Amino acid sequence: MKEVTLTKEQAAAMAAIKELVDESRHYNSLYRNNASVIYAKLDKTYSFVGTRRAANTISDEDFIFALLEGYTVEKDADDLVKEKYEQAYNMELEDTSPSMNNTYIYNDGFRHGMEFVLKTKDISIRGIHLD
Repeated sequence: MKEVTLTKEQAAAMAAIKELVDESRHYNSLYRNNASVIYAKLDKTYSFVGTRRAANTISDEDFIFALLEGYTVEKDADDLVKEKYEQAYNMELEDTSPSMNNTYIYNDGFRHGMEFVLKTKDISIRGIHLD
C-alpha cells in the first residue's frame, strides 16, 4: 500500500475537507461524499479555497490516497530536534544494561549540547523547555 506524506499545511487542508465530507448534509454540496470531492479535484475547473487551499498543491494520486486511505504528516525541523531530544532522555530512563553509565553520560551530554546550541542561537522549540 502506498503511504502518502503531506506537509502540515496540506494535512490541515485534508483534515478540513474530510470534516466537511463527514458533516455534509446537503445533496448538492461539493463535499457530499468522497467521490464528489475527488471529481472536483480532478476536474481542474475547481480549486479549494480558504483553509483547504493547500490541498491544491497535492498531486491527484496522493490526494485520492490521502482522502481514502489516510496520510502521515511531514516532520519539520522543530519536530525532528524535539524527537531526538526526547529519545536521548527516554533511553537514559529505560536503559538497565551494565553499560548504563556510558549510555547515561552520552545521553546527558547530547541533551546538554542541544540545550547549549538552542540557548546560544536563541532558538525556541515547542516541547523543549530550557532553564
